[in-house]
Amino acid sequence: MRRIFLAVYGIAIFSSPSIADSPYENAAKLDMEHLASSILAASVCKGVRFNGDALVTSLTAAFVLLGRKHTEDAFFSAMSANIDEMSAKGKEAWCAATIKAAKERNSEMLTED
Repeated sequence: MRRIFLAVYGIAIFSSPSIADSPYENAAKLDMEHLASSILAASVCKGVRFNGDALVTSLTAAFVLLGRKHTEDAFFSAMSANIDEMSAKGKEAWCAATIKAAKERNSEMLTED
């Protein structure tokens, strides 16, 4: 009985996406979140633009680490979360916070005019 319990527990741990994700997969998901916020910010915020030079590297790494489907899911989930956050905070407050966060992480994707 104890072996069955341990086997089920082990399967649950290793099949759980939050536990089973490697640091590289987590970094790729975070990169997709930053990509989504940068694209949205360049579309709606004044004084910033999207720099696509880093785009190919980010997408390629995410595709390799996560696969196409999970990369798309991470990107569109982040885009939806950013739109929800913008609706809750207001466009100007969201833009200010997003631009500040991009500066703090020395983002190459979002640049100021």
